[in-house]
Amino acid sequence: MYKFLIFITICLGSSVLANAQSPESHQKKKHVDSLNNFYIQQSLPLYLNVSTTPDGSDSHTLKNEKQGAENQPMTFDKNGVYDIKVQLQGKTTAGIFKVHADGIAPKTTVTIENAPKFATKDTTYYGVGLQSTLASKDAMSGVEGIFQAINSQTYSPYVSRIDLNQEGNYDYNFYATDKVGNVEIVQNRKFVVDLTAPNSAYTISGTRLGDILAPDVTFSLQATDNSAGAESTSYFFNEDKSLFYKQLPIPIAKMEDGDHVISYHS
Repeated sequence: MYKFLIFITICLGSSVLANAQSPESHQKKKHVDSLNNFYIQQSLPLYLNVSTTPDGSDSHTLKNEKQGAENQPMTFDKNGVYDIKVQLQGKTTAGIFKVHADGIAPKTTVTIENAPKFATKDTTYYGVGLQSTLASKDAMSGVEGIFQAINSQTYSPYVSRIDLNQEGNYDYNFYATDKVGNVEIVQNRKFVVDLTAPNSAYTISGTRLGDILAPDVTFSLQATDNSAGAESTSYFFNEDKSLFYKQLPIPIAKMEDGDHVISYHS
């Protein structure tokens, strides 16, 4: 009796994503893990070869004799684990060979944190200290790599948490691939990093002579910001407690005569 081994042959394909940053072409392929489990990208054809030697040096491709699929490779219509069984004429099973057909791409999550956040209906703003972390999971063959691109940059492998410490608009794109070449649909986050504090100013209305102010004088405060906008303005006189400015003139009629200092910030 001869001993024979079954070898599996596949034809490799490729997956290409179309996007402004032009993601790389990722080849559809097979993968064998550390436990000798065999994985194949689900859409690839599968051929069976037999050999009497472990290295397959005398291998021969078996002819598919299934009616309607003569001489055609095997294909897998669903994601899952398939058993290839070898049965003798007496219906005794001589061997079972498992094939993991993987047709589902990884799923990546992004964590954007460690900075103040302000969101409007259309735009999300972040302040100083912003960092981004990507993590991906795959249900079958495992994650092979995560790729990212910011604005007009080309895609590059994601290695570890990144600092987003440059002021401006961000168009952040990322995706992952698994070990048989399934490619995740590109995910995108758009936001603005605003590192510049607002500017505050005041105007005085009423009767004055230089720095000497009459009781009818009022102060008005203005705050300007070229990105996220000023959230609030606070002020205080002398060493009194801070008050929120309510966009109304601040009167001084009830203040005592003497020197006073107004302090304010936005």
